[in-house]
Amino acid sequence: MKRYVSIILLAVTFLISIPVLQVMAADAGDPIFPMELREKSRMSVVYESINRGLEVTTGPDATRTIKADTLYLRVHNEIGQTASVDVDIGAINPKGGDYDYYVGAGLRMLVIDTDPMRISVFAQLHYSPIEIKSGGTKTDFDYFEGDGGVIFALKVPVDNQVVFMPYLGPVVSIVRLDGDVRDTLTGAKSDYDAEEKNLLGIAGGLSLKLKENHTIRAEIRYFDQVNFSVAAAVAF
Repeated sequence: MKRYVSIILLAVTFLISIPVLQVMAADAGDPIFPMELREKSRMSVVYESINRGLEVTTGPDATRTIKADTLYLRVHNEIGQTASVDVDIGAINPKGGDYDYYVGAGLRMLVIDTDPMRISVFAQLHYSPIEIKSGGTKTDFDYFEGDGGVIFALKVPVDNQVVFMPYLGPVVSIVRLDGDVRDTLTGAKSDYDAEEKNLLGIAGGLSLKLKENHTIRAEIRYFDQVNFSVAAAVAF
């Protein structure tokens, strides 16, 4: 029991201390699967703060980071008892830009499930059109992010209806920006393409499974910057 308490305290400390730095994420580690829902439906509301370094491959260095806040509804669609197709619909607010739509879809699959832990894999894709104005230029581009990884989750029962689930795992994330940069004074336009600065990262979080399989969760992901997300899910 002392070992479990230490793990929980470590996970909570980790999640609280990171945002004090430079927290600005695609959400990865939902550890709940259809077999636990007893034929109930499930939806989540997710907030993410995205902060990724970029390598410009074509055009001027107009945008070398992408920073944005997103808020979206995630609809979980079960495939059998051990997999879920998740559909995301919401809005994005990029730094220096205006609100626009943000959509995505992903697959989560349970690979191993034992009393103390579970291992799952995930893959997802997100898209949004983004316009950013900065320093006399306007950059319009399509934002794509595709990522996948493996999540190792520890199950720590608190009582018969509440379970702490700290989790951690490696993530591969591909970011592509495809658009153009326009000088707002002269009207001159040039192509603009960029990609992720770091491909490999790590995700870690803490999920709290409540009565009736409702959940709340916080997650961080680190690549070249720290990203953060929080989510609340309701089973009905």
